[in-house]
Amino acid sequence: MNAGFRDDPRLHAYIDNELDVDDRAELLEAMYEDANLRNQVCELRRVKDLVQQAYFVPPPAPQASASGRGFGQRRSLAACCTVLALMLLSFAGGWLVHSREDASLTDHLAALGAIQIDTGDALPGEPPRVLLHVATDNPLKFAGTLQQASYLLNKGGNQGIEVEVVANAGGLKLLEANDNSNYAARIRAMMRKYPNLHFVACGITMHNLEAAGVPVDLIRHVRVAPSAVEEVVRRLRQGWMYVNI
Repeated sequence: MNAGFRDDPRLHAYIDNELDVDDRAELLEAMYEDANLRNQVCELRRVKDLVQQAYFVPPPAPQASASGRGFGQRRSLAACCTVLALMLLSFAGGWLVHSREDASLTDHLAALGAIQIDTGDALPGEPPRVLLHVATDNPLKFAGTLQQASYLLNKGGNQGIEVEVVANAGGLKLLEANDNSNYAARIRAMMRKYPNLHFVACGITMHNLEAAGVPVDLIRHVRVAPSAVEEVVRRLRQGWMYVNI
């Protein structure tokens, strides 16, 4: 095993999406070389999922009828919606700064902190291939992931770009076949529009959810990988760029 990362707190930071780009690149290169390290990261990921499920407390059933809701509650809801809308606009604005039409695809990926490992197999002029990784149930990151996928596919369509979205942990919610989910409807539409767009679910997260009695119903045509970590390393081996959302 790579001694530099054994019992390293950076492993936990990686799982919690708290590593900066340089440390993440270093860890991905280490996992690329070391199967035992990949297994350790998968096991830490599995344990974290189990802990989260053990402490999961379902929300209480609503007590008041819709007609009984007061103005204060509606005002709070409106305030929350306003804050959320502002956050979304702020977030989208941040992404759009990086999505200027005059920016090249390479510059855009660099601004996103894309990581690519030099495998020595990449050919000059090869179409860009990008893996977007989402591991949180943050709605802003869900929206950002789909926005980035759409932008990359539109921007790199003439270059034969391929984009893959890999989801694990809370990110798996993005790929749920929920009729009431705007994300599910948008993903289905994107699948129909872009044949070079793929969605992948983490098998470890699915196993943990099913073991905890949580049913998992994925959107049709979403592929299941043994684990998100294995999928990331596999794509890195194939010369793909990695972007952590």
